[in-house]
Amino acid sequence: MIIGSAMASGMQGVMTGMRGLSENAHTLARQPVAQQQGERSQMVPALVDSKVDLTQVQASSKVLQASSDTMGSIINIMA
Repeated sequence: MIIGSAMASGMQGVMTGMRGLSENAHTLARQPVAQQQGERSQMVPALVDSKVDLTQVQASSKVLQASSDTMGSIINIMA
């Protein structure tokens, strides 16, 4: 069923984006320690990646909303 596939894709997108946000938050949280140890700052790439991941979560949630709305319309038509 196409709607189920769209919902699965939307959920996968949300989970992937959230995983990326979590990884970037971890990277940002350890920056003061990394700088003390002489490592190169990863703050800017982590912030940019966070914005990309946030956009992915937002887009995927719109896919889920559209799938849910479509499913609701189909149920109303069938009833």
